[in-house]
Amino acid sequence: ELASKVVQAAQQIWTDTTEFREGCDRWASLYENDPLMGSGFFTRWGRRRAGASRPLPLAWNAVKAVTDASVAIVTEDRPKCTVVTSKANRTLQRKGKALETFITGVMAENDIYLLSDELENDAHKFGTGIAHTYVDHAPLKPRIRVERVWPWEILVQQEDSAKRRPETMYRVRP
Repeated sequence: ELASKVVQAAQQIWTDTTEFREGCDRWASLYENDPLMGSGFFTRWGRRRAGASRPLPLAWNAVKAVTDASVAIVTEDRPKCTVVTSKANRTLQRKGKALETFITGVMAENDIYLLSDELENDAHKFGTGIAHTYVDHAPLKPRIRVERVWPWEILVQQEDSAKRRPETMYRVRP
């Protein structure tokens, strides 16, 4: 009974966010130089029927140029994670150094710098860039994973999103 209520709530949120998902498709098409191409959410025929007009090539170039320039500026610096252990004893400093090495390894394994470029690009195109961090419970070696999530894969109830820190988010995978 509880599962059916959760599914019903997610379906309602999905229906309520249709306009946002269509907007994401339009925004991506401005960046990609093709008003009929985007995330693949909607077919070309559906957009033609909807009367999608073809923007001027200058608009495409301006959107892409501004986005790419801004992403390059924002992601130019590659921050390094450091664990601060000032005024700590030697044991705690060793643990801090080990934690720093572990975090650096997780960042390298997940190619965080490339991911940050993609997330910044998404933030410019869609208004937000989302990363999902989780533990991959592989049988031999569990790993910490970080992956890019498209904004339309995340569903949040309107009342909950008004707080800016929603308690519940649903992820819909295509």
